[in-house]
Amino acid sequence: MKSINDMLLKLDWEISQLQRSYISNAVDSLSTSSYFAINGALTAFHICEWIWHSGNESQRAIWGKGQKVGEPTKTNFQLNLRDACPNLTVCREIANSFKHYAPDRHTDDAVKPASVWFTSFPARAGIARAGDALNSPAAVVMISNGVDTLPVAHVLSVVHGYLEDFCEKHGLLG
Repeated sequence: MKSINDMLLKLDWEISQLQRSYISNAVDSLSTSSYFAINGALTAFHICEWIWHSGNESQRAIWGKGQKVGEPTKTNFQLNLRDACPNLTVCREIANSFKHYAPDRHTDDAVKPASVWFTSFPARAGIARAGDALNSPAAVVMISNGVDTLPVAHVLSVVHGYLEDFCEKHGLLG
């Protein structure tokens, strides 16, 4: 990984792998989905660090302004990004929640693993073969942000779009 572009491509790949894992028939498909969800959240939140360090001094001075007077900080920058894109808070919670064992320790009590949504997807022409089922069972990993319960892949996709737009706006994409 050498650039923000590389990190955005990594996040895009992790989102795709997460979505593919939903329709896997493997015994450990829920574990695989969880791993991709965690890795995607880690990548998304670490892209914020890449953005901060890729910005020039005048950009960081603007991005890092906080509510209090003082030097612009990376922490203020991350808080500002989370205010602008609340799904980054979800990514931060996913990224931090698994690092330390404490069953009731959450940095944001509104964000919680919600459930697994069991559904099925219809077979697609050109992929199904004679004798295949007409639909594929799927298990979609969901998360609650205190307001909605959403697929983790959707949350990651929204964050990816926001971060890519932010980088484009500030000339950080190569």
